[in-house]
Amino acid sequence: MVFISLHLQSNAKVVVEVLDAYEGRAIDASAKFCREDVNPATGPIFVCGAMPGDVLAIRICAIHPAGIGYAGIGAGALSGRISERLIQQFEIGDAIHFSRGITLIPQPMIGVIGVAPCAGRLSTMDAGAHGGNMDCNLARAGATVYLPVFVEGGLLAIGDVHALMGDGEVGGQGIEVTAEVELEIGIIKNWSLKRPMIETDDVWATVAAGDDFESAVWMAVHDMVDFLTSQLNITDGEALLLISLTGDVRVCQIVTSTPTARVEFPERLLSNG
Repeated sequence: MVFISLHLQSNAKVVVEVLDAYEGRAIDASAKFCREDVNPATGPIFVCGAMPGDVLAIRICAIHPAGIGYAGIGAGALSGRISERLIQQFEIGDAIHFSRGITLIPQPMIGVIGVAPCAGRLSTMDAGAHGGNMDCNLARAGATVYLPVFVEGGLLAIGDVHALMGDGEVGGQGIEVTAEVELEIGIIKNWSLKRPMIETDDVWATVAAGDDFESAVWMAVHDMVDFLTSQLNITDGEALLLISLTGDVRVCQIVTSTPTARVEFPERLLSNG
C-alpha cells in the first residue's frame, strides 16, 4: 500500500520541505549508515489526472536552503588515498566560507527528484527512467524537469538538496542541507518520453542512468536524437551530427551503482529550428 502525502491538481504550486540526505546525522563522527539510512525523499505527491504514458512537468520556482549544511569525505576514499574521515559544516548565506580564505557561492540544486516505477520499489539512492538520484546540476531554480509517468498520479518525491555540488559529486557528497522547495507541477499528454529531460533558459538536456557511465552517456545520446528528430524534423543521422557539433556530454554523478550522465543541446538552436 502506498500512503499518499498530498493530492495536487495539475498546474498547482506547492512548497515542499526537504530533509538533508543524512537527516543531520553525518556530523556525528561515530555514525554508520546503510543505503536505507540516506537520501530521504518527501512525498509521494499524487498529481490528479496524471496517467501512465503522460509526462510530469515540474518547474522549480525556488530552492531555499535552511540552517547549517555539511559535506564530508569518507576514510578510504579515492582508492584509499584519503586516510581519515573529513566532515565540514557550513553556514549557508550569500556566500559559503570553506577554509583558508576560500569563499564559495551557493548554487542550490535538487539531487533526488523522481516518480514511482511501474512496479516494485526502488531505493532513493538509485537513478533510472523514473528520475531518482540523478544529482543533475541543472535541477535548479528556473529549470523544468520532465519525468515520464508510470503509475496513476505519478507519485512524485524529492529530496537530497545541495547548497553546492560539482558535476560528478566525486567525493560522494555536495553540501547537504534541509530546504524548502517551491514547485509548479503540470501534466503533458501525448509525449512519449522514455527517460527524464530538463529544460533551462539555455539548454535542453536528456538525462540517463546506467550500470556504468558509458552506457548512461549513450542512452542520453539516443534520447537526444529522438528529441531532435521530433522537434526539428531531421533524420537520425542529421540529429547525431548536430549533437556532435553543438551538444555537450556531461557527468551528473559517478558515485552510486547507477552513474548518471546528460547530453545538453543549446535551446537557441531549437528556437531557430
